Amino acid sequence: MLGRNRTLTLALIAMILAAMSSSALAQPPAQGRRGEAIRLRAGTFTPSAGERAAIPARLTRAPDASGKADYYLVQFTGPVLEAWKDSLGALGVTVLDYVPENAFKVRMTAQQAARVGALGSVAWVGSFQPAYALSPDLAPAGQQLVRVTVELGGDRQAISALAAQLGALVADGPDGDLLVAGDRAQIDQLAAQGRDVAWVAPYTLYEKHNEIGGGTIIQGGIANSRTYDGSSQTAAVADTGLGGGTATTAHRDIPSTRITAIQNFPGVTDSCFQTITNDGAADVDRYAFRSNMTPF
Repeated sequence: MLGRNRTLTLALIAMILAAMSSSALAQPPAQGRRGEAIRLRAGTFTPSAGERAAIPARLTRAPDASGKADYYLVQFTGPVLEAWKDSLGALGVTVLDYVPENAFKVRMTAQQAARVGALGSVAWVGSFQPAYALSPDLAPAGQQLVRVTVELGGDRQAISALAAQLGALVADGPDGDLLVAGDRAQIDQLAAQGRDVAWVAPYTLYEKHNEIGGGTIIQGGIANSRTYDGSSQTAAVADTGLGGGTATTAHRDIPSTRITAIQNFPGVTDSCFQTITNDGAADVDRYAFRSNMTPF
């Protein structure tokens, strides 16, 4: 009899533990429970520890509550899985740049942000503050010339008009950016009021530091003296994508007539790669280093 009771007791304990385990697995992770630090040029903070970036109040902004799309940071609970990114897309969220650690800058509405925050794979959702778009290399005061990058899909014309309205001088810059001349107060206001401002940094001119290395190291001077200037040669570039993926959308500084072919090599599944996503010849993710993110 004693043995039977002991058996029943052990079985009951096992059932209770199984129920507790099942219940725990069914619960989504609490917001911020397993989040790592967010690492921006503007500062590093850990949302799961209740931390926030130490930024001045004038460079903060509340999310747009009118139903329009705004910018947020979405941090996942661990190294990002493709399915987790797809879950954002399924909610209509536009995923932009990667942010260390395990996070992305995204564009979405406040309503979408609430749904994203309820996903079990998401550790934290927070507004992308104006301070995050300002380089720490900017002068703390006085007149300066800056390069303003407008976010992908943002309203460049509206940002240009806002800068002029604030009293700054505006001109077209390289790679679709804007050149803005103004004092620090105007630049801060531009970041605070211009939601599509992605990054503001001092404008610097490129300098040549070695004009003779090619001729000396690879004997380019000898080739040039024999009328070889490279004009008849074809150069190949292997990368994650090229502009829009076509000759006419490859790059604003490369005439389509100079591009002979763009090829896409998605690869094959094998013992190393179990799945492959064929995103075509376009630079879809545009994960090139953006200055407002720290290297990772």
